[in-house]
Amino acid sequence: MRRFRLENPRYPTQIEEILSVMANPAPLLESLELHSLPRKRASILPDNLFGGVAPRLQALDLHGWFLSPDSWHILPTLTTLKMDYLSNLNGGPSLFELIKLLEMAPNIQNLSLSSVHRDTSTPIPDEYTVRLHNLRQLRICDTLSRCTDVIERLRYPILTQFTLRIHSQSGYDNDHYGGYIASLQRIGGLAAACMAPLCSLQLRRESYGVYGLEGWTQRYAHLHAPVDVPNMKIIISCFPDPPTAHDPDKHYFSGSIRAIWEVLPKTNLECIYLEGTIFSRQIFQEAFGDNPSLRTISIADDESEVVEKGIPRKRDTERMGAVLLGHDALKFRSLQTLVIKEWNFHEYGALEATALWHCASTRQANGATLRALHILKSVGFEQLHCKEQAEVTFAIDSIREIVSEVYWDVQDKAAAA
Repeated sequence: MRRFRLENPRYPTQIEEILSVMANPAPLLESLELHSLPRKRASILPDNLFGGVAPRLQALDLHGWFLSPDSWHILPTLTTLKMDYLSNLNGGPSLFELIKLLEMAPNIQNLSLSSVHRDTSTPIPDEYTVRLHNLRQLRICDTLSRCTDVIERLRYPILTQFTLRIHSQSGYDNDHYGGYIASLQRIGGLAAACMAPLCSLQLRRESYGVYGLEGWTQRYAHLHAPVDVPNMKIIISCFPDPPTAHDPDKHYFSGSIRAIWEVLPKTNLECIYLEGTIFSRQIFQEAFGDNPSLRTISIADDESEVVEKGIPRKRDTERMGAVLLGHDALKFRSLQTLVIKEWNFHEYGALEATALWHCASTRQANGATLRALHILKSVGFEQLHCKEQAEVTFAIDSIREIVSEVYWDVQDKAAAA
C-alpha cells in the first residue's frame, strides 16, 4: 500500500481498529492522510507508529490528529507536512511540541500549518528556533499572536514561497489598536527577514475588512499582475482604524495593511498592482511616491463593489485612478507606465481625463515624462453628453502628443474594428 487516506471515522471502534492496523510496518507507504470530524479532543496517533518502519513516507496530512512524540521517528523522510485544526482541542500540541516536531523533519519542502498549536503560558527561550534548509513552500493560517509565535521560531531560505493568512481575533478595541499595529509590524518584519527583495507587489481587498498583499521577486513587464505563484502572500482580517476627532465616523482599514507593507523589502520594487478602492491618494503617495525604482502602477477601482456592498469610503478618498493627478503629479518621478483597468465615467465625467492631461503635461515640463498610458476598459462613455465626450476625446488625443504609447479602449478598439 502506497497511499492511505482516512476521512471522518464516526465511531470509537472504527478508530481503534484503524489504529491497531497502523502498528504494523508500512515499508511501501508514501502518503498518509487522516481527517477527523470536529470533536473536543485531538486524535493522537499510536506510539511507535508503523512499528518504526515507514522508510518511503513522504507526505503526511493530519486534520484533527497529532503524532505522539514516540512516533516522530517517521518524520525525517517527509517532504510534505500539513497539519490543521488542533489549536482549540484538548491534547493538541503546544508551541514547544510543534517546534520539536519540526526539528525531526529536516527534509520538509512543503509545510502547511493551520491553527495547530494551543496557547500556553509556558515560555520558550527566544533563541530556540528550527532551521528548514530545504523548505520551498510555507503556509501559516492562524490568529495574529499564534502566527507570530510560529514565524519567529522558523528559519528558511529567502526564496521560499510564503503564504500567511491572519484571522480576525476577538478582544481588540480602540484602546488596543496601537498594540495591534505594533504586532502586525513585528510579524511583517519577521517575514521580511526571510524574504528576497520584491520587484512586483499587488494590493487588493479580498472582502470587507480583509486585505491581501502578494509579492514577486522576479522582474515582470506585464500590464496585469503576474499569474505565477507569488513568492509572498499575506491575507489579513484587518482591525478597523479608530475614529478621530476630525472624523468620528471613521471605520477604515488602511492602518492594518500599511503596518505590513511598510516593513516589506521594497528597494527593488518596480511594479504595483492595486485592486479595489483601498487607500486615499495621500496614503499611497506617502508609501510609494518616493520609491526611485518604481516603473509601473496598475489600478483597478471596483466602484460597483463599493456601491453594492456598502463598503465605506473615507470622505477625502479619491479614486486610485487619480493617484497621479493634481499638485502631486511629480511625486512618482520614476514612473513610466500607468495602467487604469476600468475608467468609470458615470461618476467623474470628463474631469479625470482633463486632469490626466494636465498631469502628463506637468510631468513632461519637469523632465519626468510618462512613457505609456493604458486605459483598458471604459464604462459609461456612451452615456455622456456629446460635449463631455468631446472633452474626453480631446484630452486623450492631447495626451497622445506627449506620451509615446497610449491605449484607450474607446478609440483603439473602434480603430481596430
